[in-house]
Amino acid sequence: MREKLMGCEIYFDFEGHEVSYKKLKLMVDDPVIHAALDHLMEIAEELGTAPCPVHGKLPTLTVSVGKSGSINIKTRTCCDEQERSTSAVMSPFRQTAYFTPGLRLMLVPEHASRPFIFDAEQIERIIIGRSDPDVDTVPDVDLCEHRAIERGVSRRHASIFWHRGALHIMDEGSSNGTRLNGERLEPNEPAILRDGDEIMLGLLPIQVMLIDD
Repeated sequence: MREKLMGCEIYFDFEGHEVSYKKLKLMVDDPVIHAALDHLMEIAEELGTAPCPVHGKLPTLTVSVGKSGSINIKTRTCCDEQERSTSAVMSPFRQTAYFTPGLRLMLVPEHASRPFIFDAEQIERIIIGRSDPDVDTVPDVDLCEHRAIERGVSRRHASIFWHRGALHIMDEGSSNGTRLNGERLEPNEPAILRDGDEIMLGLLPIQVMLIDD
């Protein structure tokens, strides 16, 4: 997505996908990366205000972010092209949060003989919980066979949904809470879900994996 910075054009690229600056920060969701991106914008502003010495036109900037956490800024004028990397200290990406058509979501409860798998096209809102003979509705991920009642899983415990290029998980006001990588989620407050994350519904751990078709 093209944006304007001090009169020049700037593009953001994350793992080969063109995104906006705001969307990039949302997908990464890491304060260290955010700080590096803010520092990068200062460098981009410096580069973007240097016009072509021949024609006087401002350059186009392409900001590329890699899985390793590296950031490159490529400046292109009408006459030449150069690359420059930021000197910002960055931690590697923990796991990707980017979820596109063609990927599948796999949820693997502890000691499960078979996982729950969803194609990207199926994911609007996945309800995770347990069925109840006294209630007609059955959740998309029914954890009854995984000792759900004993482990404190509510009928409608949590949900997973797709928003702005990433999967999110949200506690649906469960009795025993939802944890994401050990951190307790506030009810009705979405959190970004990444490949390799562990969610804990009550006392039932579930591994999250994003896989190719």
